[in-house]
This record gives sequence, structure tokens and C-alpha cells, in this order.
Amino acid sequence: MKLARARVEDLADIVRLEEAFPARERWSEASWSSELEGGDRTVLVARDAQALLGVVAFARAGDVTDLYRIVVAPHARRRGVAEALARAGLGQVGGRVLLEVRDDNAPAIALYHKLGFATISTRRDYYAAGVDALIMERPAPTTHERKHHA
Repeated sequence: MKLARARVEDLADIVRLEEAFPARERWSEASWSSELEGGDRTVLVARDAQALLGVVAFARAGDVTDLYRIVVAPHARRRGVAEALARAGLGQVGGRVLLEVRDDNAPAIALYHKLGFATISTRRDYYAAGVDALIMERPAPTTHERKHHA
């Protein structure tokens, strides 16, 4: 698996990855195009010799970065693709990172805990009636942690 910055040429493959989600939860081609072209965005892809395996999108706003989306092809799930993408992106964006995740998405929540995120709030009925969003945060590394990992 190879990780790289996403390019405009990856757009069609990224949009195809979205087909794994219900139509109401998919990001559009226009949304992904904005991510790829945004100056404050970090978008990475994972690929193997045959296909695009996944994508992650981060957006910086001041001193906080939002992890907006991780999408992994169904056939590539449970193979470390999401973790590799997230770790690579977190390494590039640094600082404090926030995200929202469906409270019923146990695999994603487990991954985020593994990456150092903690739940700081809940948005009731955010995705639908009875489906809440957990707001999770990964604090900026301390000076000691940055030196230890350098």
C-alpha cells in the first residue's frame, strides 16, 4: 500500500469510494473537488497496484484541524488502511484535531481512541432521529511528546 497526496486526477476514484455509503451520506463530486483544491486542506489517498483503497480529508481552521472524512473501499477494510491514512494525515497536520463520528460506528470510534482521540461532547440527533454524533478531540502534542517522537 502506498500513501500519497490526493490529486485532481484521483477525483473519480474518490467519488467511487463514496458508493459504499447510503446515498444520503455520500459526499458529492463537488464536495471532494473543493477538498482537493482547498489551500487549507490535507487530502491523502492509499492505493495498491490495482486501485485506490481509501482517502482521508483534513481541514485547518486557525489552530485547529478537523478530520472531515475517511473512506475505505469495502474490500480493503480491516486491513489497516484507515489507520495508515489517519496517522499519515495527523503527522502532517499536527496540533489539535477534532472530528465528528456517528455514535453507532463502533469500528471508527475504536480507531479514533487508538489514535489518541477522546469524546468531548455529543450532538443529539445529528445524523438522524436517535443517531447522535460524538465530538472527539486529539489534543496537540506537548513539547515533550514532540521531542520524544521526533
